[in-house]
Amino acid sequence: MTATLLFFLAAGLLVAIGGLLASIDAALGVVSRIELVDIAASRKRPARLHAVAADVGAHVNALNFLRIVAETIAAVLVTIGFATLIDEWWWVLLISAGIMIGVSFILVGSSPRSVGRAHPRAMLGTFDWLIRGVRLLTGPLADALVVLGNRVTPGRPSSASFSSEEQLLNMVDEATELDVLEEEDRELIHSIFEFNDTIVREVMVPRTDMIVLEQGATVAEAMSLFLSRGVSRVPVVGESTDEVLGVVYLRDASRLTLIEELVGEIVDEYDRESADSERLGENSFRVSARMPVDELGDLFGIELDDDDVDSVGGLLAKHLGRLPVRGSTVTIDGLHLTAERTEGRRKRVVTVLVEADQALLDARIAFAGDRDRSDREESE
Repeated sequence: MTATLLFFLAAGLLVAIGGLLASIDAALGVVSRIELVDIAASRKRPARLHAVAADVGAHVNALNFLRIVAETIAAVLVTIGFATLIDEWWWVLLISAGIMIGVSFILVGSSPRSVGRAHPRAMLGTFDWLIRGVRLLTGPLADALVVLGNRVTPGRPSSASFSSEEQLLNMVDEATELDVLEEEDRELIHSIFEFNDTIVREVMVPRTDMIVLEQGATVAEAMSLFLSRGVSRVPVVGESTDEVLGVVYLRDASRLTLIEELVGEIVDEYDRESADSERLGENSFRVSARMPVDELGDLFGIELDDDDVDSVGGLLAKHLGRLPVRGSTVTIDGLHLTAERTEGRRKRVVTVLVEADQALLDARIAFAGDRDRSDREESE
């Protein structure tokens, strides 16, 4: 009876070890190499997880090998234990198989993996020594079995990366259906994967459709080509289209002030951005009409947002109900906005004076502080 009890206790211990290894395996499956390095930075011995990050696959193979060994030995011990209690061999096999199937599914396959996926950083940080130790102890044997398996089934499955890609895209689609992702984000992610399958020929301009300037062309000819073809840059070629000498930009070939008078402000990589805000007083600023609305709120320490417009100029126009002119004034959430400077033939607003109503501003800040305190109290 004592031997039978020892068999069952040893089997239980091996099942627990198998569950722990399964949990670690699941944790490794949901973190990237960068995350492993980040976890290692908080450990006393970061070299362990650095080694894991350098070859995750080899460590996973070692963990799985030891887990299978533990489960197999546990099944054998349970069978031997019941054999000492039951004479009929078929009852021994039936009971042992039923118990080990249930135990393996619940205590090794399901629950531990859920824990590993839910708390990967804690699992990997706590058991980094075990991961590295298992690799060092069983790694050579596990590698040999992997090599043997590759010999039996030569070649790598060509659809492995495609399968992973499909799984990720399916997750993106599900997240979009659950309103976790926007439709625009979904299309962007799909286009990234489609870009990998795009060949250069698909995005090249055919030689017969190339818009080029010859080396001896004048600025007037360049301007005529820009305006007639609706492009902002054109390659300059020598004797043939294969000999590209450089690129001429509309910005460089024209008078910037004249074009801006006709079509509005042009900003490109050559322009230096001017300061978006200038403090005039304790509660007043001169800001660019292009400043984002949320940044304007940050200047005064309040939350200012609008779903319809993005810039201060757009916010001013929205509340006026028309295009602002110099001197146009509105009050929005305790902020007095006044259109200051205009330029161009269309008299577009360039700068806006913003002054805070101190009483309303104090009230908003106090309300925000009370709300933050109440949120913290609810969370506690």
